[in-house]
Amino acid sequence: LCKYIEQCPTRRSEVDMNSIPSHVHSIFKQKSHMRQVYNKDVIDSCFAKITPVRYNEQVDLFGLVDCVPLPAGHSIGSANWVIKAGDYKISYVSSSSKLTNHTLPMEVISLANPDVLLLSNLSLNPMYFPDNTLSEVCNVVTSTVKSGGNVLIPCHSTGVILDLIEWLIQNLNKNSLSDVPIIIVSPVADAALAHPDIYGEWLNDAKQAKLYIPELPFQHSQLIKSKRIHHFSNVADGMREVYKTPCIVFAGHPSLRCGDAVLLLEKWRDDTHNAVILIESEFSFATTLAPFLPMSMRSYFCPIDPSINYSQASKLIKDIPRRNGHSALIPLL
Repeated sequence: LCKYIEQCPTRRSEVDMNSIPSHVHSIFKQKSHMRQVYNKDVIDSCFAKITPVRYNEQVDLFGLVDCVPLPAGHSIGSANWVIKAGDYKISYVSSSSKLTNHTLPMEVISLANPDVLLLSNLSLNPMYFPDNTLSEVCNVVTSTVKSGGNVLIPCHSTGVILDLIEWLIQNLNKNSLSDVPIIIVSPVADAALAHPDIYGEWLNDAKQAKLYIPELPFQHSQLIKSKRIHHFSNVADGMREVYKTPCIVFAGHPSLRCGDAVLLLEKWRDDTHNAVILIESEFSFATTLAPFLPMSMRSYFCPIDPSINYSQASKLIKDIPRRNGHSALIPLL
């Protein structure tokens, strides 16, 4: 996060004065008033205080409350919580998914019979179904590279990118496009791609089974070895040596306000053969691209959000019996 913020923004990624209240314009115009909120040492210090726990491990908090994390099915490490204080039980459902992906499926049984059921972090774009948007992304990528254009996908370094890469590889192979390079640019690209293979306990049964063959659970590991997938900490870290047109680049930050995605978008924005695909649901399509308009590059909004939607949440509330019928829906603000 610090590395993204420390990168010098281009003229188009400067703060949009129209998007902030008029009474704070002077603060942004006088950069001397701005101060550094945190740095890497502060972040490292915070992470050093974190105690890692495993799924279904009981955590005692000061002898007053017992907490148990459960698989949420959303991404590696995502968890729902059962919180008990004496005979009182709270089931807290955070970012969760009922879809089949690379993680352990959401566990529902242990959430049963709470005094209070809390649900939060529901899908921000419930009208977009992940399977449909995944297919749409693959179709856009295929048509773009066939026309000789580059594809830029601003995204986070973990999460849905792991499933998307596997879908793309299958689709490219099916369309005889196996020579198109896939490039991942992120300050944490190396760790983000290595960790899924190391922490097999977080993966679904099919992925875990590969570890006992032994075989790497994700395709990207082998494709990195065969030099079909390349990863760099930034665009100046050797990307020029493997870059060729057409190519597919995953880069951050998905907000398009910092990071290498901004540099690549500036470079490719005037070519109608190129495309940018926004897949992260927490960022508005119009607001994200506003500083770069007008541009010739084709743009698509294909949010791949595996979070449970309101319909699934309603069914979940019915499926989880409660002692007194109390439940609360807390939207993500």
